Amino acid sequence: MTRFVNLPGAPVLLPRVAGSSDPAAELRAAAREAIAAILPDRGRVIVTAGGIRTRTWDVATPYDLGRLLGRSRVERDRTTSSIGDSLPLPLAVARALLGVDRDRLTLITVADDSAPPFAELLDDLGRDDLGDDDLVVTVADGSALGKAGGPDVVHPRADEFDRALTEAWLSGQPGRLTALDSGLAAEVLSNGTAVWRLAAGIAAQQRGSTPYRSRISFADAPFGVYYLIASWS
Repeated sequence: MTRFVNLPGAPVLLPRVAGSSDPAAELRAAAREAIAAILPDRGRVIVTAGGIRTRTWDVATPYDLGRLLGRSRVERDRTTSSIGDSLPLPLAVARALLGVDRDRLTLITVADDSAPPFAELLDDLGRDDLGDDDLVVTVADGSALGKAGGPDVVHPRADEFDRALTEAWLSGQPGRLTALDSGLAAEVLSNGTAVWRLAAGIAAQQRGSTPYRSRISFADAPFGVYYLIASWS
């Protein structure tokens, strides 16, 4: 059966951001350990992350740190116009963490799961004969409002959402991922509903209601965002 892993999309995991001090060393180590435990020696690696529209990206597309490096809007626009669309940072993070040959990679952004392209993508991937040598990667995080110092005031239900997310992955049941509250996810600034439902749809097509074997490698909010590293096999 196809394997699944959820990775954090923290930009600090990119080498150009981490710097010599590497504040995300523990998170990076946990991600690489989880990848090593589940990554097949061959086969496809399909990486999905949230985006403003559903599309497939050229795996060689460069990323642009833009605001993270404090560049002005003019500088960012100049860089983007010279290289075309820049790769969304969550996809860049996964590409760096996975370290696999690019001919094995497929990079996809997934928009609102109510849009027709989502259904078409699920149908295509579900019918694409995914097998034991293939890995589906979701790059998505839990709440960003569980601790003080986040982008907004602490949300009283942020911890509730993060617990539900962790329990869904721990259960190994695709239906539990599908059932996550998308409205609450939006309130607590989680970016993963669409990709988790895509993964759950693929998993359900393959195994129905039979649970997967699950593993949680990391579940914490070291930088104010809840990062979950979890896998199904």
